[in-house]
Amino acid sequence: MTHGITCGYDSLGDPTRFWKHLDYVSRRRDSLWIAPLADVAAYVAERDNVKLKINRRKDKTVIKPRMSLDKAVYSQPLTLVVTSDKPLVAVQDGRQLYVRRRGKSLMIDFLPGGGSIEISPMEGCEAGGAAPVFLTAGQSNTDGRAYVSDMPERLRKKYNHLHFANVTTRRTGHFGDRTFDDRKGRWAYCDVVNRLLDGTLGCDFYSIKASVGGTSIDTVAGGPKRPSWYAGAGWLAANKAYDGDVATGRSLTKSLTEGFAMCVDSTLVSLPQGYDVKAIMWHQGESDRHAAADYYKNFKDMICYIREFISLKTGRAEYLNIPFIFGTVPHASRQYSAGVEKAQRRVAAELPDVYCIDLSKAWLGRDNLHFAADWTERIGQMMFNELVRLGVVRDNEVDTGMY
Repeated sequence: MTHGITCGYDSLGDPTRFWKHLDYVSRRRDSLWIAPLADVAAYVAERDNVKLKINRRKDKTVIKPRMSLDKAVYSQPLTLVVTSDKPLVAVQDGRQLYVRRRGKSLMIDFLPGGGSIEISPMEGCEAGGAAPVFLTAGQSNTDGRAYVSDMPERLRKKYNHLHFANVTTRRTGHFGDRTFDDRKGRWAYCDVVNRLLDGTLGCDFYSIKASVGGTSIDTVAGGPKRPSWYAGAGWLAANKAYDGDVATGRSLTKSLTEGFAMCVDSTLVSLPQGYDVKAIMWHQGESDRHAAADYYKNFKDMICYIREFISLKTGRAEYLNIPFIFGTVPHASRQYSAGVEKAQRRVAAELPDVYCIDLSKAWLGRDNLHFAADWTERIGQMMFNELVRLGVVRDNEVDTGMY
């Protein structure tokens, strides 16, 4: 407890000590609750006072909280912890409560002074439906810069339902496994998304990825030895898909779209249950910091081209608005550009079904450029939660430890 930062009773003296303390606490938001003293005091009083009457029925559980404290004063939400492998829906006083998953537990925030809480299973997807397909693309943070040696064991286990294809440099149209046996290998946020999908969907799903570090949408900003995500019609007509050598092909957008087309022709079209392209996930923007003025048009054109290609290839008009989910570049990044972020947010505001995840306060590794293991997992969780919020996936959100 202190009454001052640089001066005052029991002050810290040096303001940098205060910032270091905040940094230390902030990095532990997944295990610490950071809140005003009044909220903490109210929470403790409510927790110690409230009584729960539980009535289990066949299709739901009804919990009636009883609290003798003044409801007008003590209105801090409490957290109810329920063990369940299945997603749940909770409703109190006609309002759906926020339910999030942490491990094998579901955490439900409720008002101890409110009415009864009704908890029931979430309506799931129909069995035997079309196989879900997800696309992921971008530069180094999508490619993955966290080492497998720093990957939590729960993420390294074998997938049960994932079919994975990296179409960046080699495109066969066939899917394989995604494993993490090489501790010197690397992993990315999309591997976390796939892990969560693997546990949620309970059926085979397909993931297609294209990513190269240091790449830009602008044809020059990334450098002459890098492929580009540019989607201008003339440039695409003059450039082939990137296959690992820019001398033979520079287009990463074609790597993704042509890779998708081959996956459709060789695998997806033969699935007896059919397939359904659910979403595109993206993280990129650092290499375009020197061409920020053009990023708005370049980013918008690329999204439209990918959507149009998928729509034409599949013959499905609804794919013109496939959900496109992307994360911004953290402000702590040594390659952060305010111009790029402004352009990204403008595209998200103008194009239908484009969704921006704010990563402005995300922490980076020692290089101040790439996500370390903790934030690689957290961003994967945030991407997954966006899929849940959009209704692409039927599940409870995952607890990210963020407020």
